[in-house]
Amino acid sequence: MDWTHYRFRARWDLPAPPAVVYPLLERAEDYPRWWPQVRGVDPIDDTSAVIRIRASLPYVLTFTAREVRRDPVAGVLEIAMSGDLEGWARWTLTAEGPGTLARYDQEVDLNPPSRSGGSPRWGGPCSGSTTR
Repeated sequence: MDWTHYRFRARWDLPAPPAVVYPLLERAEDYPRWWPQVRGVDPIDDTSAVIRIRASLPYVLTFTAREVRRDPVAGVLEIAMSGDLEGWARWTLTAEGPGTLARYDQEVDLNPPSRSGGSPRWGGPCSGSTTR
């Protein structure tokens, strides 16, 4: 079993339609306001940012997120991740009655702890159900 490879899946049932939810999810810099695991988002340019997240252990993981897909018609936002986490994360929105089903999927590899005495680089990246 690979203890550094993780898949995360979460389902968020939201009371607003996808046309309202999608623009809010595009604004990653606002995630720390409503997603407790996201500690900070520092934009680099229009399609990338440095993101800090709370780990399951008392560590903060840092990675660079780069947009790879932004498709409002399909309801998809996807990023590639590099740094303490290597992999991808994706929001997929679908209408569900008057609201939205927002599915969050993430598949990552954790980089091992630094041997140079730097900050620890391991732990679990976010809440949600976990599948290995």
